[in-house]
Amino acid sequence: MTELNNFPVQQLSDRYGIGRTQVYSRMNQMGITPHTINRKSYLTIAELDRLDDLDDYLKKGGTIREFINKSGVDDTPDDSNQMIVNHDFQVLEVLPSGQLVLPLEGITTLIKETVRAILPQPKANIDDFRMLQEIVDNDWVIPTSRLAAITNLSPRTLQGKNEYVYCGFRFSKFG
Repeated sequence: MTELNNFPVQQLSDRYGIGRTQVYSRMNQMGITPHTINRKSYLTIAELDRLDDLDDYLKKGGTIREFINKSGVDDTPDDSNQMIVNHDFQVLEVLPSGQLVLPLEGITTLIKETVRAILPQPKANIDDFRMLQEIVDNDWVIPTSRLAAITNLSPRTLQGKNEYVYCGFRFSKFG
């Protein structure tokens, strides 16, 4: 992923030589709220510059409250819109309310992924039983991962067993 105007929050601890809790404490007191892209948190370059200035001030013996009072930094988030670039190099806009403005393709993808995540896993259907019967009739040996896919189980569930019964079919470990 390429971020042109984003800095990963995960790297702030190393950058400042402090713990993660202190990083988030500084961001909260400065009114900085990271934005997320693909479940990872990022700051804009302007927010990073503010934190760098704060870090320099703290290393000279000052406090966060003094820095905020001295620099006139408001504790509330900035009202200006932020522009970010996602991994497809699409420009996305983050509104002051924290809402993300997505292009139509992004909304379509988001809806598809959400629906896929909330739909229940399909139960065994007649085609699964036909396939299992064909495997039995032909004395085929199939990998555990393939059997797991047919029976809608995880491979880990089957790996620890020498024998497994599923809907009248008895599977035995081979080899």
